Amino acid sequence: MIKRASDAPTYVSINRNFLNYPIARDSRCKTGWKRLRRGCWLCRLGDRVRVYLPGDVDDDLKRVPTGFEMSVLWLLIAVAQMTNQPVVTVRSLKQMLKALGAAVNTTNRRKVGDALDLLSLVSIRFSKWYSPKADKSGSHHTGHKLLPPIELIEETSSKELRITMRQEWVWPDIGY
Repeated sequence: MIKRASDAPTYVSINRNFLNYPIARDSRCKTGWKRLRRGCWLCRLGDRVRVYLPGDVDDDLKRVPTGFEMSVLWLLIAVAQMTNQPVVTVRSLKQMLKALGAAVNTTNRRKVGDALDLLSLVSIRFSKWYSPKADKSGSHHTGHKLLPPIELIEETSSKELRITMRQEWVWPDIGY
């Protein structure tokens, strides 16, 4: 269950790659999407980060996550980490907006819905992913692809959302 932002600070453990190489971009930012031969869409964010979307994605979802959408992701991960469960139950979008400290209005409800849609599609690849465990060659930097953070979104009979998070996002290889 998600709590209000005023109850207590919410902490989330994330891999340091997200701190050093941010993913979020302003929605007005022009991003160059390229269709790959295998059918998916690719957007390069600098020389280390690539964002992928499925080939059949709607044009309105063909974008890089915004700061708001990443905040939704970090909130879901924080709740999953606090409950030690990859499934997060959301009573309403209003509850999520209050936990994010955002105004509860139609526009922000739509933005949360759009964020959930995007986070169930977007994959991210780091060309140099820092891991505290060295690989066979002794390097702590390897290529790493993260599949979409949201595996499944179900609506229950009581209109709650059950959001199943991908485990590699909820329990990352932290190592700082």
